[in-house]
Amino acid sequence: MIKNRARSIVENFLFSFLQQPPVPRIVIVDYGSTEDNVNMLKGVWWNTRAFDLIRVTRGVDPFCKARGLNVGLKTVISPFSLFTDIDVMFGKGVVAEVRRTLDANPPCIATVHTFNMFKGRDYRTGWITDRLYGRYYNQYAVGGCLAAKTDWFMSIHGFDEGFVNWGGEDWDMWQRAGSAGRPQIRLNKRRFRLWHQWHPHLKDLNPVLYKKAWSDGIRRCTNLRKIVVRNLKGWGEL
Repeated sequence: MIKNRARSIVENFLFSFLQQPPVPRIVIVDYGSTEDNVNMLKGVWWNTRAFDLIRVTRGVDPFCKARGLNVGLKTVISPFSLFTDIDVMFGKGVVAEVRRTLDANPPCIATVHTFNMFKGRDYRTGWITDRLYGRYYNQYAVGGCLAAKTDWFMSIHGFDEGFVNWGGEDWDMWQRAGSAGRPQIRLNKRRFRLWHQWHPHLKDLNPVLYKKAWSDGIRRCTNLRKIVVRNLKGWGEL
């Protein structure tokens, strides 16, 4: 999932993901990026041929990450699906461990949470964190990566497209899985890590919108936590 990210972020993501044995099919959903950014993505595709690119160009305001993820979900042919962000880099062995976890516990939903990076560091020269999220995130965080059986994601109509502007859809999905009685496994406890690439954050670019999106997301997660199936009027539409 991407909207107007720098070329280096895209290349770092791909470089880290393509080091995962076996290399899975990668689908990147572009959600309303500028033409310059789309042309950049096409250039990266031409150089790597490593991913399928899907563009969402209609009804992209306000931003809805859940819809973009659902657009990608509807193209999946694998029995398992893993959702992540373009600004994430994968430590060695993460995808293989996710797959082993899902094979051993087919009903489960698995997550790995992310750490931040220094601005401008390149995956090829090694990763360095600029801050750790701390004990709370080690024990309770959900973000960066969610994986489960594709048919289960499909059966509950994907991510809740009522989440708009920023965040919340991943934690909501985690709660819905718990409400459905599916085991919830955090791989970070096993020392498998994802890394978050630095980029300007919404809370700095637009603190008012960030605060509203955060509070709206928490409210929606709380009010709907027991409702597993969402998007009853349609979902994942281009």
